[in-house]
Amino acid sequence: PELLRAAADNLVAQTDIPHTKLLGESPVGSNATGNSTVMAWYDYVDSQRREYLAPKILNLTKRINPGTPEDLEIDFQ
Repeated sequence: PELLRAAADNLVAQTDIPHTKLLGESPVGSNATGNSTVMAWYDYVDSQRREYLAPKILNLTKRINPGTPEDLEIDFQ
């Protein structure tokens, strides 16, 4: 069990995904909710969508369809 816990902790550290999201386990300890960690994760994912993924999708769309309007925006729902 200790080896599995160490491997899980290493995986969480390497991926930067919160423990609660990656492994589906509740946070432990007194007054531990994990809310701030999860909110920080959602903020990180949203920034990656806007700054990394959206420009690539727009570029691919313009290459596939040269008639794509210049003011096209990507909105992630």
